[in-house]
Amino acid sequence: MTVTGEPDEVVDGDQLVVILLVLSSMDLRFNNLQYTVNATNVDMDVAGLLFAASDGTVNGFTWIAGQAQWGNMTVTTTEAGDAATFSVRLSSIPTNVVVVHILSLRTHDITVTPSNLTFNQLDWQVPQQVSVTGQHDWICHGNQAVDVLLTSASKDPYYTNFARKVNVIIMDIDVAGLNIFDSHGTVGGVTGATLQVTTTEAGIKDAFSISLSSIPTHTVILNIVSSRASEVSVQPSSLTFEPGDWNTKREVTVAGHHDSMVDGDQIVSVLLSTFSSDPAYHGLEYHLNVTNVDVDIAGLTVSPNAVTTTEEGASSTIFVHLNTRPTTTVYVDVTSEDASEVTAAPKTLIFNATAWNQSKAVVVTGHNDFVADGNKIVRVS
Repeated sequence: MTVTGEPDEVVDGDQLVVILLVLSSMDLRFNNLQYTVNATNVDMDVAGLLFAASDGTVNGFTWIAGQAQWGNMTVTTTEAGDAATFSVRLSSIPTNVVVVHILSLRTHDITVTPSNLTFNQLDWQVPQQVSVTGQHDWICHGNQAVDVLLTSASKDPYYTNFARKVNVIIMDIDVAGLNIFDSHGTVGGVTGATLQVTTTEAGIKDAFSISLSSIPTHTVILNIVSSRASEVSVQPSSLTFEPGDWNTKREVTVAGHHDSMVDGDQIVSVLLSTFSSDPAYHGLEYHLNVTNVDVDIAGLTVSPNAVTTTEEGASSTIFVHLNTRPTTTVYVDVTSEDASEVTAAPKTLIFNATAWNQSKAVVVTGHNDFVADGNKIVRVS
């Protein structure tokens, strides 16, 4: 004879079942003889909570050495606000209503919805969904693990103060770095976007603003240095950020300087480097390109541009200098278009990069042509 126990899904302990054996026989000595057999049906039901991941994988318990060993459940969410879900149901039929309280152990990192689940004898095995949402903390500290605690309350003694945890991994999306804003509204720095910062040698300035991209753990000092201060200067030369004002924009003014050289528009690199006791914010470097528009034009300034001489030998002086600094020696040839009327001396003016803007004199002298031809206009070039 085989005796098989049947599951009842109720935590009722081991049950003693009496099996009555009654004999039936034509032999009156055996007919109606009765025997009893005591059978113990070992209870395999456990009061507890079963979890299921969004892919349907059930996380419950296993029997080890006669004890129910509950497994670990892990779900993953992000600081970007993505919600992770898992479902909860009871592992056995309760004798009374069971309320499951759900609590995030760090609400600033994750929130849970709903905060309570209710089960009864009819729906104890119907899964109910729980959503876990990561919260953006603006701190660059890597992925975080936070527990969600589920505790039960019931008049069923087996479901009173039963507790399980779900481990939640929050993927960190924060980066230690700089947000750099140009005057056109483009955000660079950690975004990698190209910024447009432009000055001119005529004195037109530009500006950009800076904030940190996440909350530092300590003070952050940002040093700002132009690679060519004679071409482009910055003000101020440093900024300080604290954990309490990390996202407050600070403005940096950029000014172009006149170099008096025809060298085209110049691109000058501005180095932004950080110093901090926060290792995530120590030693960061960003290079911001500033375009300084050239306003110089190569040429000569002649003053005055008209003089008077006489055929009696009276002379006048004109002064000449370069408009911009040359990169090498410049020779200026001085020529009268009619040397019989007017001569100019010297014949050659020499300028260099040092004395380019120092005026040099050209003496213009009239000569008698012994012809009654009236006043003459002679061009000296």
